[in-house]
Amino acid sequence: MNIKQALQYASEQIDQNDAEILLTHAIDKSRAFIIAHPEYKLNPSQKKQFKKYIKKRKENSPVAYIIGHKEFYNLDFKLNNYTLVPRPETELIVDKAIEKIKEREIDLLLDIGTGSGCIPISILKNINNQIKTIATDISKKALKVAKQNAKKHNVSIDFRQGNLLEPTIKEIVEAKNIIITANLPYITQKQYESEPSIRKEPKQALIAENEGLKYYEELIEQLEDINIEEKNITLLFEIDPSQSKKIKEIIFKYLPNPKIEIKKDLKRNDRLVKIKTS
Repeated sequence: MNIKQALQYASEQIDQNDAEILLTHAIDKSRAFIIAHPEYKLNPSQKKQFKKYIKKRKENSPVAYIIGHKEFYNLDFKLNNYTLVPRPETELIVDKAIEKIKEREIDLLLDIGTGSGCIPISILKNINNQIKTIATDISKKALKVAKQNAKKHNVSIDFRQGNLLEPTIKEIVEAKNIIITANLPYITQKQYESEPSIRKEPKQALIAENEGLKYYEELIEQLEDINIEEKNITLLFEIDPSQSKKIKEIIFKYLPNPKIEIKKDLKRNDRLVKIKTS
């Protein structure tokens, strides 16, 4: 079986683009190589590996899990089965955080539910100054991968296991200018059941009760217990487009005089909630 035959075989079963990515990993060659050398013959081990990849993809395993990494914000991130696969729409959080950092000096950057660590790592790699950065996650196994990604990209992040803001309360109390980013679970059980493509990803990183906003409400409620009126806190949350109205109700329930903006993603869907506390 040569490259041309391998891709023809795969494309009858899975997406052509996925087939090309999986083949590059099966034979340890670049995408440019497989395009330029359709006559290259796979050895038995490579053929076996490629067929194994195809089988996993047919079973709806994300390509990123099969090959163990994914590009996000032009950086490569290692993944495992306990980390969410980074999505292009999440890059909007990074964009807005960088914009804010350029506007004013920031004492503290927090990323809540960090997963692979892609959000804070991408932010720090794209700014000149170093900011005290803490990233939290409930999963030890996710944090293990996040630490590996931070080391790979040579950024300094204090990773802590715990529930949302709880591991960072002391630092929030001491800081004045703070950015909090979060891409928490916001999918409902109904949405999860209707989307086979996401069922191989960690359920606890996807599903939330209260119309998908349980964890965002908990996070905002945790802020209510801190005297934030004299602080400049910017919160950046990723949501489902259907949650714009509900998230505003939650914010006004707990925070005094918040300034709220809803930002759209590249598909013109409501995607990012930007909250300023002062």
